[in-house]
Amino acid sequence: MRLSYKISLLIAKYGKPHTIGEEHILPAMREFLETNHGSITLRITQPADQIIRAVSLSNSSVRRRIDEMGSNIEDQLCSILTATQFSLQLDESILPGNECLLLAYVRFIKNESVVQELLFARQLETDTKGESVFRVVESFFQREGHSSF
Repeated sequence: MRLSYKISLLIAKYGKPHTIGEEHILPAMREFLETNHGSITLRITQPADQIIRAVSLSNSSVRRRIDEMGSNIEDQLCSILTATQFSLQLDESILPGNECLLLAYVRFIKNESVVQELLFARQLETDTKGESVFRVVESFFQREGHSSF
């Protein structure tokens, strides 16, 4: 399970499609394990197929793990923000298809240095007027667990 999370994190970090796990990583792992099976340095006691079956890297599993890790990071960031002063920077971006995305960044001091983090990215459903932007930001801060901001 831990290996699946670590590989999912790498897939997210490198911005690769979630299907790369099943299509490329698992076959590469299988080749590696079969080639090195029984190696003294690896101390592999299980057949390669059994090891590969234990690592879940399907598209949905990778997406779910990335979402879980993202949620955890957001929770950690919000717990830091509840205990410190921060500034909020908002940026609107237009995506292909005329969709509007609102990005919220926070800056705060951590360990005597200024840190900037992405707080959230939300789609603006109606327009980019100040009132619409305010409603998106307000709903984020009023969400359960973030109401102490």
